[in-house]
Amino acid sequence: MHGDLDQAHESPASQEIHSDLVETLFDTRGSFIVALIGGILPPAATWFMTGEAVFLRLAVLLAILAVFRVAIWSWHQRRPLAERRQGARQWETLYASGAIGFVTTVGVSTAVIFSEFRGGALFIFANTIMLAGVGALSGRNAGSPKIVFVQLLGLCGPLIAVTLFDRDPQYRILTVILVLEVISIRSTTVFLHKNLEAALRNGYEAVFQRKMFSVALNNMTQACAWATAACKSPSSTGA
Repeated sequence: MHGDLDQAHESPASQEIHSDLVETLFDTRGSFIVALIGGILPPAATWFMTGEAVFLRLAVLLAILAVFRVAIWSWHQRRPLAERRQGARQWETLYASGAIGFVTTVGVSTAVIFSEFRGGALFIFANTIMLAGVGALSGRNAGSPKIVFVQLLGLCGPLIAVTLFDRDPQYRILTVILVLEVISIRSTTVFLHKNLEAALRNGYEAVFQRKMFSVALNNMTQACAWATAACKSPSSTGA
């Protein structure tokens, strides 16, 4: 309800810019697929090597969320562009629900692997993939800083909590690193978003100025034609 009211009060240019930004969320096909595979690998590999049921459940949950995200992406790609742009806010919500759910589950699985193996090879593997995902968020989802911020909390939050309250104080260093990572990626995302928005706004303003110039030139041409016709009319010559 509030979203519809906000959209009604937005200027046409702002609505068009928002639609363009939402479209960018669905454009990074390569990194999107790689992120889905990378997110499923750690719990799947850990289950394969240990046989513990918790990791199988996490891998299955991630696979279900991955299928949901692919379904949303495929549905979006099959719709006409005009329809997608008109429903930009709904597409943004659908994208956010899948993206946030998936990365939060990745964050939880990384925290569980840490709790079970205390910094072993499996945790290094999971943490490396998690940090790679964190680094890619600002570039892939710069069209919506709100989504990126919630994804950061879901991806890094579980491991931050686990390492912060771990009995071994040496893991507080990892807590600090993760907090700094969240702050850095959040700042980078806002910066990229502002530049994207400014570029789109400048483009729309340039198009608008060209249209206004064309209208003014057309009006001037018509006025000159009328004035010329009036000067050549018999009544104006006094004959």
